[in-house]
Amino acid sequence: MHAAPPDRAERLRLLRILLLGATILGLLTAAQHFVVMQATAEIPEWRTVGHALSRDLPFWYLWVLAAPVVVLAVRRFPLQRDRLATAIGAHLAIAIVMILCHAVPLLLAHRALGYPTPDGPLFAVYVQNILYRLTNGLFGYAILFGAVVAWDYHARLRQRELLSSELSRQLTEARLQALRMQLNPHFLFNTLNTVAMLARHGDTTRAVGMLAGLSDLLRYVLEEAPPQEVRLAQELAFVERYLDIERARFPDRLRAVIDADPDTRDALVPNLILQPLVENAIRHGVARRAAAGAVNVRARRQGDLLELLVQDDGPGLQEGNGDGVTPASGIPLSSGGIGLSNTAARLAQLYGERARLVLEDRPGGGAVARVLLPFRPAPAT
Repeated sequence: MHAAPPDRAERLRLLRILLLGATILGLLTAAQHFVVMQATAEIPEWRTVGHALSRDLPFWYLWVLAAPVVVLAVRRFPLQRDRLATAIGAHLAIAIVMILCHAVPLLLAHRALGYPTPDGPLFAVYVQNILYRLTNGLFGYAILFGAVVAWDYHARLRQRELLSSELSRQLTEARLQALRMQLNPHFLFNTLNTVAMLARHGDTTRAVGMLAGLSDLLRYVLEEAPPQEVRLAQELAFVERYLDIERARFPDRLRAVIDADPDTRDALVPNLILQPLVENAIRHGVARRAAAGAVNVRARRQGDLLELLVQDDGPGLQEGNGDGVTPASGIPLSSGGIGLSNTAARLAQLYGERARLVLEDRPGGGAVARVLLPFRPAPAT
């Protein structure tokens, strides 16, 4: 057997909870009604447990059947502070309509189960008792409303926890991806070889600088419990340290410029969002050129969006990969590899449809990776 989808499983779980609650409330109110019947001068034939149960259990079970409507009402009119009056009015109107509808099958159930009801046509008895039904019905709706709100809150809290866990996993993968890039034998060998060459030529300042830069990269990537989002200035500083090492290795082949508008530096961006894009530009752009190449990193604000650009002047995208605008969740592996796919997936998880990663050919030659995400300034510290 296949496992039920999470939403269906949650609905079944809510149904079981409501049925259990309806049974408990029905038994309690039936017991209370039975005690009252014994103390009153009702007809002896009515003073039975069966009559008490047939009066109260259908009342609560019929409210369980109405749960889907209440779930829709809770989600359509949530009790939010800015719309509290509207939500209360809407729920009161919905409650009255549901109570009027609830009273009809309840009356039919009472007659079918043998609970004593007034004689006469169904409609006349319905009208005669409707005010009493409104009073009891409001109590029933309130109980069901509270149960659905509590369940919905618990479901949303659990969803946020699952989302947070998924984001943490993806951030860990991004850190490991960056670490593998930085520690792969080729990169490490060439970096240390460059340091040794600088030391042999007596350029200890540059050699120490490269070692310090490599140390900073490793310290940043291996940070314990890193935040999901950081200031753009912090992300740019990490990219600058990475580019310093690459520039030292290829002083005559790599030109790199970081240009961020001042009003963007305090914006929040996903941690390690730029490094895979820069690494991709160097590997697939600059490294494929016989002559020197350039990588430009830009950041600018566009209304309520932040745009991050990583450009290179290499040969551009391979034929078939540069199909223009690409949604955040759909970058093909052939256009940028696992690093870009992970970046796109993280954007989709963090911001949904409000963020995109676009990989396309650059006018005049080369390629450009464009990240669009909501502009959110970091809180003041």
